[in-house]
Amino acid sequence: MQKTFAFFLFLLALTACATVYSENKENPPEAIHIPGNYQPKNVKTDATRKKLVREGEALIGTPYKYGGTTPAGFDCSGFTGFVYDKISMDITRSSSSQAKKGKKIDLSEVLPGDLLFFTGTGKKKISHVAMIVSNNGKGITVVHSTSSRGVRKDNITHSTYWKPKILFARRILK
Repeated sequence: MQKTFAFFLFLLALTACATVYSENKENPPEAIHIPGNYQPKNVKTDATRKKLVREGEALIGTPYKYGGTTPAGFDCSGFTGFVYDKISMDITRSSSSQAKKGKKIDLSEVLPGDLLFFTGTGKKKISHVAMIVSNNGKGITVVHSTSSRGVRKDNITHSTYWKPKILFARRILK
């Protein structure tokens, strides 16, 4: 029984940040194009969104750990799940299940605390999730756990690596 449970946990960890997302199999999500003249909106944030950002930024420097869900090490969805748990909100464990929470929103409308989903190997597959930190005249900044550098902050509007991989954003908070 213990071996079966351990094997199940191992399989769950393997699919944590690279699970197939299939909201609509007939029309799979396409990577979004951010125009070169894109101007994000300056917005005010409420206390809950500010707390999410503070909690996420406090973890910058935490190492990446495959399947990690604690400050000892995070994978991408383990990080976003941990930060949301800090405001007593369970958003599930995997990036594919997080991608079904809340409502899909336009990239120009993202607010701090919203989640942004990325592809890596194909347009039908979610391979990464990040949390919005800011959306202002300097671009869209996220905090996320990357396999190469752990928890870090990136301006994805100007990133030649992340920008072309964006799939969609979701708003969990109302």
